[in-house]
Amino acid sequence: MKLKLIYLFLFFSSVILGQEIPETKKGFITLTTNQKYEFTNLKTVNNQVTFINVATKSEFIYFKNAVKLVVDEQENVVYKSQQFQEEERIKKEKGLTEKPKEILFKANYPDGIYYTKEDFIKKTPNENPKIFAKDLTDYEDEELESIEDHCYFYYKVSEKKIKKVFAISYKGYLYFQIKAVIAISNRNKNDNAQTNDLPHSFTRVIKGGDNYFYAEMDLANIWAQGAAFGLGGASGYTLAQEMINKKGIVWDFKNKEFNIFKSCKDYNRFIEKIHPESVQKCENQQPDITEIRKTIDIIK
Repeated sequence: MKLKLIYLFLFFSSVILGQEIPETKKGFITLTTNQKYEFTNLKTVNNQVTFINVATKSEFIYFKNAVKLVVDEQENVVYKSQQFQEEERIKKEKGLTEKPKEILFKANYPDGIYYTKEDFIKKTPNENPKIFAKDLTDYEDEELESIEDHCYFYYKVSEKKIKKVFAISYKGYLYFQIKAVIAISNRNKNDNAQTNDLPHSFTRVIKGGDNYFYAEMDLANIWAQGAAFGLGGASGYTLAQEMINKKGIVWDFKNKEFNIFKSCKDYNRFIEKIHPESVQKCENQQPDITEIRKTIDIIK
């Protein structure tokens, strides 16, 4: 009997610690790119994982090494990859040894939640409840102690995720919600067809002045990426991931809108009227983001 119990313990431990991905009827899967999908009928066949994507109602197939985390519909962890465990170990170590550094940019906005663009412009938060941040994997119970560039926010009392807002000022650090940035009512009319897989996540403003606030986020062209996903399988997934690029965005105080640098040419159209010395040669489709940061320091 004792041997059976030991065997069962070792079996379930191996499942959770990443050796096997068990069949799971319903739940959520997080990939190594931090993309997350709700699924049904997850199975492992050879070295691949298959499941039905609830949102698209189509079958998705990924190699096992592309999977970071799997939880069931009750949010019980059934699989953790070695990468996930290592990331958690590093985060815990940092949480014990690091504190937010004051060299990070702080915007002069009262702490609280800004529901709309108009509230943000008036610098008047709609509410200032107790909230906390969690990383983009979104499943671990631990709150973030460090100030991250990208995160989710939750209400402290209800533990509900904060959605459908414009911005949050948290401990003096300003965050824009991704969904608000790409919304047609908030962005420049030419910055269309941009998408992000985590629309309710937030991006931190890393630079700013009297003219602009600057942040960065992963974005892709929604039509091109949709066509890639339509191919299905691992090849479609890989192609779609290659279309995701870190892109700079600015909040333009004068025009009261976001401007997304969706390509090198698009960035040049923005900067040539403001600081022509910073126009880039566009050797690649995307601009050099390091040079963009230097330019923001000049024009902010």
